[in-house]
Amino acid sequence: MNRDDVLRELELLPVWKLRTPVETVLTQQVAVEKLEAVQVAIVATEESALEKPVPKKPASEKPSSTAVIQYEITISQDKQWAFICKISMPAGRMDTGLQSTLFNNILHALSIEKPSKMQVASIADVQARVIIAMGESVAQALLNTQEPLENLRGKLHAIGHMQLVATCDLAHLLSNPLDKAKVWQDLCLARSYLQHLHVQD
Repeated sequence: MNRDDVLRELELLPVWKLRTPVETVLTQQVAVEKLEAVQVAIVATEESALEKPVPKKPASEKPSSTAVIQYEITISQDKQWAFICKISMPAGRMDTGLQSTLFNNILHALSIEKPSKMQVASIADVQARVIIAMGESVAQALLNTQEPLENLRGKLHAIGHMQLVATCDLAHLLSNPLDKAKVWQDLCLARSYLQHLHVQD
């Protein structure tokens, strides 16, 4: 058994061989050292440049804050209720499904059947007695105020020929189920107002 047979039995083949001549390796090493020296010089130049103050962008380049808010409006068949939610990208299909189920449960509890939905950028043409603004940003936009949701809840807000009741949005309720009691209080306030109108009619 020769040397190769022994190495093969020990699973040490193939034997690594130096394919590049030693002179070439030395030449490459010198080239690498020169390259590193150049890189050091570049880094030093970049660090000097970083010390210079960054010029400020002119005021005209600031992003505009006047973005159009899109809403999804769900209106009951009898035109008594209008639920307004801000349209946003859902976190996922499961989250969207849970929100849909929760909203359907709210409608069922209020005896609202077969509501219609539409997407608008303005509520000027909405025909309803009561608007349920679901979410702080929606209520603030519709009422043109910066008041927090907790200050807007629990009262009726006149908006055109309608009354608005502010409450939590569906995503918030999924993360904070204990706040469902607050939402039900807000919905009962709106329902009491509608019952009062019905008595007057």
